[in-house]
Amino acid sequence: MKAIYIEHHGAIEDLRASEVPVPSIGPGDVLVKIEASGINPSDLGSVQGRFSAAVLPRIVGRDFAGKVVDGPADVVGTEVWGTGGDLGISRDGTHAEYVAIPREAVARGPKNLSMEEASAVGFPLSPRFPRSSVSVN
Repeated sequence: MKAIYIEHHGAIEDLRASEVPVPSIGPGDVLVKIEASGINPSDLGSVQGRFSAAVLPRIVGRDFAGKVVDGPADVVGTEVWGTGGDLGISRDGTHAEYVAIPREAVARGPKNLSMEEASAVGFPLSPRFPRSSVSVN
């Protein structure tokens, strides 16, 4: 798959797409096919090395919207969105074709937003979309 994969911190201008393996999932994870990935200010800081918790090498990116393509049968096919946590900092992130993520870290995508809009929101569990109404748990 194609991904923005970094092996060292550096300038944003130096980022390039790389070919990396599709991630495998573990128990309690889902594999999401990324349809849209937002650029968060923390993505820039992460690439530049401003986070002490950042690990290398890794795929960068924190905000996304997509569809579950592997995991528990009851959530496969679900449109989801998510953000933050350790994504793109201490684990592979969302600037890729796929991301493996804990099931509890994604929420059902809102019907009134496109994938692109959902990926740019930055935090899917706002008062307008409380966890109880959007969780895929």
